[in-house]
Order: sequence, then structure tokens, then C-alpha cells
Amino acid sequence: MLHHPFSAYKKLAQMLNKPRNKEYGFRCQTWQIRCKRNKTAVDKALMPHSG
Repeated sequence: MLHHPFSAYKKLAQMLNKPRNKEYGFRCQTWQIRCKRNKTAVDKALMPHSG
């Protein structure tokens, strides 16, 4: 396991946020935001307006 998942996501975002991978960087940002609210986001995505 990694020391800090957040730092791993940050590294990934930085790597994919290079000018060469603009589209990829944008996708990674969206993915990072989702990871930030991990369970809540996943639960909401799987069951939108469930409660």
C-alpha cells in the first residue's frame, strides 16, 4: 500500500497534467476530484438520488 493515497493521486495528476497530455490531464483532474470524495461519489454514481 502507498503511504498516502492523496499524494499518489497528486503525482498521477501531475504526470498526466503535462501539456502534451492536456486531454488526459483534464480527465485525471475529474478522476482526482472523484477520488477525493471516494465512497460518497461512488455511492452516488451507483445509486443516484437513492435517498
